[in-house]
Amino acid sequence: MEKIDRTELDARFAAFLDGLLRDRGLSNAGVERMTGGRIGYNRVRDLRRGERGPVRLGEYVTLCGALGLDPERTLGRLRADGDAAERPRET
Repeated sequence: MEKIDRTELDARFAAFLDGLLRDRGLSNAGVERMTGGRIGYNRVRDLRRGERGPVRLGEYVTLCGALGLDPERTLGRLRADGDAAERPRET
């Protein structure tokens, strides 16, 4: 099996997820419970740290549902954040 290269969007998602869970005071075990065990403690930890494989589509949709987020709007926000970061700054 080939290694999957992580993208900047993957890194933004990891930072977003970690920040959101910290802001809400949610633990990895708490997210596991919220997803009905579909995403386990270790996988939540890896996603927050940006380790192992990037988030899969099913995981993303499950997390958004458990956290009360709209998947399309959240993805748009993550992409827009990256677009803004890549634009040259005006002086």
